[in-house]
Formats: sequence, C-alpha cells, structure tokens
Amino acid sequence: MRKVLLGGVVAIGAVLLATGSAGAGLAPQMVATPNPATVGSQFTVSNVAGAANTCEDGGEVVIGIFDAVTDEMVADDVVTPDEAGNWTITGTASDVGEYVIEASCLGEELPANSPQASPDFDYASLPFSVVAAPITTTTTEAAVPTTPTSAAPAVAAVATPAFTG
Repeated sequence: MRKVLLGGVVAIGAVLLATGSAGAGLAPQMVATPNPATVGSQFTVSNVAGAANTCEDGGEVVIGIFDAVTDEMVADDVVTPDEAGNWTITGTASDVGEYVIEASCLGEELPANSPQASPDFDYASLPFSVVAAPITTTTTEAAVPTTPTSAAPAVAAVATPAFTG
C-alpha cells in the first residue's frame, strides 16, 4: 500500500456504516458504488460485508485515492469503524479519470507484546473510474406541412320555378 499521508486534498467525508477482521488468505476487500461514478455524483467506499473484511479492536481506517496514471494522491480520509468493525466513506466525483483506492486498518495502539493487539493490514487495492456526465439533448420533430382539406364543393340546387299566383 502507498503510504497515505493525512493533510492532502480532502474530498471525502467519513460516514459510519457496517462491515468485518482481516483473516488469513486473500486481502480484505472493499467496494465502491457506483463504479464507475459520474462527475458530480456521490459515491461510497466501504468494506465488503463479512468478518474477514472488518477493522476491529478500536482501530482506524486510513483511505487514500490515487490518480492511476500519475500515482498522485487526490484525496484522503480517516474513519473510525463502528463496533462491528464496518466502515464507509462518501465523496463526490469531481474529475474524469482512472483512480486506485487504497485503505489500511490501523489497529489500536497497544504494547507490542499484548495478546489483544490487532495487526495492521491493507485492503486489496480497488480500481475506481469517474466518467463524464452524459450529455442530454432533446429533439423535436419539425412540423410537417399539411395540405388544407376542405369540404366538397357545394352542389347547386336545382329548383323548378312554381307559379303561385
């Protein structure tokens, strides 16, 4: 994991939600929704549900969003997980591009020889895309000229003069 240093451009805010503690095997997972996000829209990043993906024991989760091309950090934040170890952040997508989201669970500061000390761990890197908002256009159909219609011409009445007088 890249070292996520606090104090960069902070464009994400923390919101607590629920999700799991790093176990053996695969790296703990996180998810971004929606992915891809549209410029101007909100997105969330959270741990995937399940005990293997939570950050427990009083730790913090440090999150960094990096430009996938330049490797420059574009946003960072720190969140304290809920009692179950689940965490979520929200942000607003601002620039079109490809990004990588990285997060680390930093366990509670306890003496190194403490049996309750939880080890720090990194979540699996998460590719994240921001796309342009779709351009919406409205089309109207041109008025189709119509040929005026009229009633059939009136037929002259045939009248026979009558002598009345």
